Amino acid sequence: MSQNNDFDIVKLIELSRHKKYESTVAGFGAIDKLERIAIPKKMRSRKIAVQALHALSENLVQYKYLSTDEKDSIQAEVNRRNPNYNRNNPILAPTSAPISDEISEEDELPADETAFKPDYVDDRYNEDNMQEEGDIDDEDEDDDDADEDEEEEED
Repeated sequence: MSQNNDFDIVKLIELSRHKKYESTVAGFGAIDKLERIAIPKKMRSRKIAVQALHALSENLVQYKYLSTDEKDSIQAEVNRRNPNYNRNNPILAPTSAPISDEISEEDELPADETAFKPDYVDDRYNEDNMQEEGDIDDEDEDDDDADEDEEEEED
């Protein structure tokens, strides 16, 4: 197996052998924040996926799976340190759109289909006016037979 000095894939395989989910999530997280990671200059010309994998294999990124309790405690610590963070960040701020509890006419649907009457009904597609497929062909055949009879009488 040939190994490249720039990027050792064997390290990454060993790293992700036991922690597949964690390393996958960390890889995508590293891609999102690649500009903040101190990647060597020789790796900067490579594709971003290779840069992220290099960061994981060289332990440039710290990661681990957090349980719900750990996430809650970290979020509580962040809120304690900077309580105005959510207000200053418009992405995390609660929506300012008004919420209406009124029921509009559009929200009310009829209880059954018979109560629903459309505003416009196209009679061309009404089932009562539709002809059966055989009706059209039978009329054409009758006309053809009549034309043949007239031709025979003329001869």
